[in-house]
Amino acid sequence: MKANEDWQILLRFFKTGIRPTTFSASDKDMLWEEIVESLESQNRTRYRFRWGLAAASVLVFLFAGMYFLSLPSNELGTMKRLAAEMVADTGRSALILSDSRVVTLEDQHSEIVHKDDKSIGINDSEIVMTPKVGLGYNKLIVPYGKRSVITLEDGTKIWLNSGSKLVYPVRFEEDHREVYLEGQAYFEVSHRESQPFYVQTKDLKVKVLGTGFDVSAYADDALTQTTLVHGSIEVSLQSIDLLRQNTRKLTPGTQLRYNVNSQKINHYTVNVAEYVSWKDGYLILHQAPLQEILKKLNRYYKLPIELNDPKLAKETFSGTLDLADTVEQALGAISVTTGMSYHLTERGYLIER
Repeated sequence: MKANEDWQILLRFFKTGIRPTTFSASDKDMLWEEIVESLESQNRTRYRFRWGLAAASVLVFLFAGMYFLSLPSNELGTMKRLAAEMVADTGRSALILSDSRVVTLEDQHSEIVHKDDKSIGINDSEIVMTPKVGLGYNKLIVPYGKRSVITLEDGTKIWLNSGSKLVYPVRFEEDHREVYLEGQAYFEVSHRESQPFYVQTKDLKVKVLGTGFDVSAYADDALTQTTLVHGSIEVSLQSIDLLRQNTRKLTPGTQLRYNVNSQKINHYTVNVAEYVSWKDGYLILHQAPLQEILKKLNRYYKLPIELNDPKLAKETFSGTLDLADTVEQALGAISVTTGMSYHLTERGYLIER
């Protein structure tokens, strides 16, 4: 009867839709330890019970554990909601401050420096922050055709690529630093052993003490990628799956790819320059599929570039493209190497062979 009672309690709990307002990492660790201890206890005493009842009790703990461990923290939930409210394709980069002021960034490439929690330097100007009680968030929007560099109050420097959003707190918590990213960014994280840095995306969480790495998590991409340049990081899934390893450690020169559709994780050794050169104004490409290249150029130049034949999508290109060049110069370099041609249409550019 005990197992049946456990099932009924669990079912009633899920039907109520109750969500705890706060569930910290330490709480989750403690819960997991209790689950493991309970399972071991079941194994030690299972000879006293019927197999069916023991299995049912184990499943109760497993499902409850999966449920609680997969709950996002309050901080992550807030940042996700703020990112979803941001409109990225505004034509201009914008910094939305925690007091709701909107600072429009006119330049194609902007640089933002948080001097402290009282002032922000933006290119050649300075903005005085409004004192805020509690945890407030700033939001940076970088539309297609723009790029931005931001230095946070802890000294961490972040390069944001075209079509990206970043949500970060006005001041970090004492025991951790956490930001939320949609799009692509390169991070140089200042080292603070007692205050680890987390980059949250829709599907992955990256934990780091101090290192340089790139995260690509565009909403319209099937792959979410994390590439480590130097240092050491841990990457884990936002969703908990007890049947597989959820946390992976990366070493310099390696990349983790998560396929959103298949939910598969793969680990590769890569030439990191191909994945981080954009922050220096270049695209270094090695046998890159034309379809992927055109998607990147669409983001950089904010111009539609299409293929007249879908079969051309898998054609590859190797070389270096200077993002300071015009879109026609970039397409010209591709056409010379691949033997393709391009011309301007009413919709944008069309590539054909």
